[in-house]
Amino acid sequence: MDIRDKQVLYEIKHKFGGSIYTISNANALRYQLSHKKGLMCLINVVNGLIRNPTRILQMNKLCVKYNINLLDTKPLTFNNG
Repeated sequence: MDIRDKQVLYEIKHKFGGSIYTISNANALRYQLSHKKGLMCLINVVNGLIRNPTRILQMNKLCVKYNINLLDTKPLTFNNG
């Protein structure tokens, strides 16, 4: 993620655990979550909220691996967009 989103990454880290690393030669950060408890919690929180087709495929692979049902994305409306 861009360095400007640093605060968001630290909030995610505080809630789910993990580590944040600076990427050399770039104004970017990398978030890494490796323990299963935090990963399962994160998957359940974002399940059904992802809209990018590539990311949905990646989420599907995670859901299959951890035996979780992939939720359909709800349509965007004026109030939830």
